[in-house]
Amino acid sequence: MFCFYWTSRQCIIMGKVESSTKAKGEDMSSLCMRNLLNRIAARFDWEKIMEGDNIIGLKNGKQSISLEPGGQFELSGMPLKTLHQTCDEINSHLYQAKTVAEEMGIGFLGLGFQPKWRLEDIPGVPKVRYNIMQNHLHKFGPPAIESLFMTCSVQNLNQLAAALFANSPFKEGVPNGYLTIRSHRVGQIHKRRVGILPFVFYDTFGMLITLSMCQCCLFIEKNKYIDCRGMSFRDFMASKLPAIPGQVPTLGDWENHLITIFPEVRLKRYMEMRGADDGPLEMLCALPAFWVIDLSMHNIIQY
Repeated sequence: MFCFYWTSRQCIIMGKVESSTKAKGEDMSSLCMRNLLNRIAARFDWEKIMEGDNIIGLKNGKQSISLEPGGQFELSGMPLKTLHQTCDEINSHLYQAKTVAEEMGIGFLGLGFQPKWRLEDIPGVPKVRYNIMQNHLHKFGPPAIESLFMTCSVQNLNQLAAALFANSPFKEGVPNGYLTIRSHRVGQIHKRRVGILPFVFYDTFGMLITLSMCQCCLFIEKNKYIDCRGMSFRDFMASKLPAIPGQVPTLGDWENHLITIFPEVRLKRYMEMRGADDGPLEMLCALPAFWVIDLSMHNIIQY
């Protein structure tokens, strides 16, 4: 069973903004992203996900659409039994997104890295936890921030997949010297939060838990996002977070903490492989097929 994730960077924005909105200093790109989500929700019966007065995503059953830090548009698919169902889901999502986007003059481009815009040109998404993550990653330099705002991956059941599906050769309108600069940039985030886990083939999950417990706890959510940088999740377990003294974490706090760690293989309620660049529809459907064949061959070899 698969949980297939599709992302595509919104690269062309041509929406119209009323002069009164411009006077308030609202970024045109942010307004277009918000209008895009509102129109998809209205036309295709998605439920809005709000943070304060801001729409930050959509959900429909076990599917969800989210805005990533740099405005990347991501579908989180539901668990499906066959590759045909997965491909149908992707096609449906693309149809809905493109139907509304074309009316707004918005275009989508499936690449692993923003090919033209500079980092300072990327529109921000009004999500508090992204602001906290950005503030934390700033100390690791521009590559870490670029990985947050300028990359798109297809997350699925990896270095081999990264090479086969490499699709991010441009930066700021010129060749960047890599076939997949997305993979290179992600690898330059804090080494303890990214890469291949050295204990990935251990028989138990003990080392994974230990590593995660020792990681800096970026934020917690208690009706609002609270910045907890500088303290580890182990400190949280010991009720030592200054922001919420005496409180201990819930299972939800643990799950939120795990999504701030970015290894090549991330264990959530399913196994999430994070190594392939975003690409065109044919490649999106080919990736899970690649892993089905690869894992099936491995099982055959075992027997």
